[in-house]
Amino acid sequence: FYHSTMAIQYYQDGYEFNPADPANFTVIANIPNGGTSDVLCVPSSAEYKTIEEFIDYCKNHPGEVTFGNQNGGFGQLECLLLGSRADIDVKFVDAGGQADTIVSLLGGNIDACFISADAASQYQQSGDMIPLATCDSERSDYLPEVPTLSESGYDVVFKPTMVLLGPGNMDQALVDEINKTFDAMAEDEETVTAYGNMNQSYTPCSATDAKKIWEDHCATIKEVCELAGYDVSN
Repeated sequence: FYHSTMAIQYYQDGYEFNPADPANFTVIANIPNGGTSDVLCVPSSAEYKTIEEFIDYCKNHPGEVTFGNQNGGFGQLECLLLGSRADIDVKFVDAGGQADTIVSLLGGNIDACFISADAASQYQQSGDMIPLATCDSERSDYLPEVPTLSESGYDVVFKPTMVLLGPGNMDQALVDEINKTFDAMAEDEETVTAYGNMNQSYTPCSATDAKKIWEDHCATIKEVCELAGYDVSN
């Protein structure tokens, strides 16, 4: 069982084996992990209140808007992906992990950041932040009124993905048989309760679809790691 970090480490030249290469690993199942997509947030005092106003501001003030997140982490990669897809020039600084990044945003040291949807919801309710858009393909249960970046016209879908991987070039019949055992999780009472506690549900996914999801996700990670200037020559 592993997740997006495996691909991030590979494309940043910190791990030897390409996780999207079927000679190295066989994708057996996609595992919803209870995680939420990240949300683009700005301080409540910001003059831009919507994602459209934010993008317009960035275009009119190239290089002036400061994003903060952790170097090499999801936040930086999301910032780079948004910058590329929305054609905006922003400044990125290492603000540390999510807790430190939130402090920096609230303290006025950065202008924007990506944080988890559950955290964004709390700071929206307190009136300290404005969540502008989410990175998921669908709106978040935590922030149902906040649009996705993709529905706002920016092709940015980037959410942590978890997969069950086996050895490379596994027998397809065996892969399908193992994958079928995961289908029962959708009806398992304990599983339904556990996912429900995380505002999630387990949705069965064939091995073929899981492979496509993982390959597409790794391709996006490769793209943003190249934007970050990491060595992907391996």
